[in-house]
Amino acid sequence: MSSTFSGIELAKRALATQQKSLEVVGHNIANANNENYSRQVAVQSTTDAYAAPSVHNSVNAGQMGTGVKVSAIKRIVDDYINQNLRNNQQSLSKWSTVSDGLEYIEMIFNELDSGGLTSNMNNFFDSFQELNNNPTDASVRETVVQNAVTLTTQINQINDSLATYRDQLGSEVETNVKKFNSIISEIADLNAQIAAVEDGNTNANDLMDKRDAKLDELSKLADIDYSFNNNQVNVRLNGATVVQGVSQFDLEITDPLETATTTIDGTNYGFEYYTFKVGGNEVEVNGGKIGGLLQLRGDDQLKEGNFDGGIIGYKVNNLDELTRELAQEVNDLHQTGYDSNGNPGVDFFVFNGSTEAGNMEVNQLLIDDPNQIAASSANDEEGNGSIALKIAQLKDKEDAVNGEDSFSDFWQTQASELGVDIDRAAQMKSNQQILVDDLQSRKEEQSGVSLDEEMTKMIQYQQGYNAAAKIISTIDQMIDTLINGIGR
Repeated sequence: MSSTFSGIELAKRALATQQKSLEVVGHNIANANNENYSRQVAVQSTTDAYAAPSVHNSVNAGQMGTGVKVSAIKRIVDDYINQNLRNNQQSLSKWSTVSDGLEYIEMIFNELDSGGLTSNMNNFFDSFQELNNNPTDASVRETVVQNAVTLTTQINQINDSLATYRDQLGSEVETNVKKFNSIISEIADLNAQIAAVEDGNTNANDLMDKRDAKLDELSKLADIDYSFNNNQVNVRLNGATVVQGVSQFDLEITDPLETATTTIDGTNYGFEYYTFKVGGNEVEVNGGKIGGLLQLRGDDQLKEGNFDGGIIGYKVNNLDELTRELAQEVNDLHQTGYDSNGNPGVDFFVFNGSTEAGNMEVNQLLIDDPNQIAASSANDEEGNGSIALKIAQLKDKEDAVNGEDSFSDFWQTQASELGVDIDRAAQMKSNQQILVDDLQSRKEEQSGVSLDEEMTKMIQYQQGYNAAAKIISTIDQMIDTLINGIGR
């Protein structure tokens, strides 16, 4: 037969268990607005019962229970949802970066504004039309020069802005690589802390939440994957291990940067691009913010010897092509004419270096003396403006660029293709945002804190605590009767 005092021990365990469960509820409520917190539950289980009847134990109806205990404090997470969420966060971060970057490039092109390149090209050619009508008017010649300077200045500014933006993106790549390495260091440190806590048979719930938050951050930077081994997370970047238990292996930028070279229409190009190593072995970064930055720079294509990607493509295939063809067409006609003094025409546009945007200028001779504009087709006909007319007609020449387009059509086509790229990136971003929002909602359903649910549990555990206290009070009365009542 069990002792009367065993009931007090049983009730004491019940009090302690309900109190611990209430503390877990309180911890949940305190972190209800913590987006990096996973709901916890106190797992209650029975304590060991008295042994079954035997030769050495009294015979009774069966095992006698000894009460309840908190056997574990469990963290509610769904690893499948979390992994899917991080995979989609990689893509969302990449396409958000690409979308924002393309919109910035569109702003550099400035084609939606009245001062866009198409508008300035039209003004340039229209001023030659006016010169054809008034070839001896000094003010008209001055206008031609001013419009030409405006055009070349804008072309060079677009080129310089693209180059500056590409450099800024490079700085962002380097900053985010440092951030990547800082996060994997924190993950390795958290692995060590979790291992130390769990050596004492205690669940390191809050530390695991912190580690999950770091995995979330890391997944937004690059296309990582990970796995768990004895509650230690191991992280890989496209097959290269960057976290193995308590050890980290930094992502390193190859120094010096690689350079891709090519020659287009006699112009030599050389562009630097980023490559990476982990533990001395080359590794690719295709996703996350870093992957998006590389795509905007065109580095992902340069690595393959392709000069069509990102800012490189917009410069080499769009702006530089337009610049060379414009200079060539205008110069070829201008050299066939004669200026106001009957002298043969000089190059209207010159290049200060290679024949690409950023180097094109109006010939200084024409800026100093607009009378040297070769508007006439004859050296003894000052009032002849036929060469000016031919230059003006370049505005509508259908095969001026690549033998296919007029200057304005070519540039508007490039601007339209940029718009298509922007729409595609925005759509990809929107699609990924929908997926991330859905998965985030499902994660919140699993791991988030519901205040209504926690309040219900609070009442439940409070009632359990009160009932356990009542058991102690009742046993106390029984013992009082036993001790004091027998002596009467």
